[in-house]
Amino acid sequence: FEEAFNGTYIWKVACLSSSQAFWSEDQSFSIVKPLPDLDLDTTYFPMGLGYEWIFERYNEYYNLGGEDTWIDTVTARVIDSTATEFGWGFEFEGGGTQWIYSNLTANFGGYVVQIDPEPFEVTVSDGDILNTLRISYEGNILSMYRKRTEYFDFISHTYSSTLVLRDKGVGKVRDKYDDWDVTVTGMYGFGYDKRLLYFIKDTDTVWRCEECP
Repeated sequence: FEEAFNGTYIWKVACLSSSQAFWSEDQSFSIVKPLPDLDLDTTYFPMGLGYEWIFERYNEYYNLGGEDTWIDTVTARVIDSTATEFGWGFEFEGGGTQWIYSNLTANFGGYVVQIDPEPFEVTVSDGDILNTLRISYEGNILSMYRKRTEYFDFISHTYSSTLVLRDKGVGKVRDKYDDWDVTVTGMYGFGYDKRLLYFIKDTDTVWRCEECP
């Protein structure tokens, strides 16, 4: 149970006889472990009040009505933090929370990965749908990639993918998202590519883009 979250776990068992189930009473136990000490600034997920990341985002979309591209600036700023029995939650201005759980993991689009993960790649097929998750390193940069592809015929398919690059002690330095439909007449959909310009701690710029990934 070393990797289990704090909380109460409940289960029951059943005996099957002539397609009828005879259930036992509920059984339960609780796990209450102290949260481990963790210096997040030494990980790929630095978090703290007053931390601020400023990105330049390139946007594009194509549909039957036309196409467009534009560039804007996006700021992610931590405005609150909460410690619970499950771990730490860091709330961002404008909405959204990054959770760091008690077994030192973070959520990546529904997948749970270690803060300092080992490289791996897995692809799961479910009929015409392929789901891929890849964790790798590009030098000192942690690369996190996931993709979902659904095929309709030999050519037509739809896919969505996310690529996130993280630098230790800096956090997210690139965030690329795509959501496209591929048909015999072309590609339609939208995507963006965010690159970190500045990382600020309590109004002090501690990192700026020079050779951005």
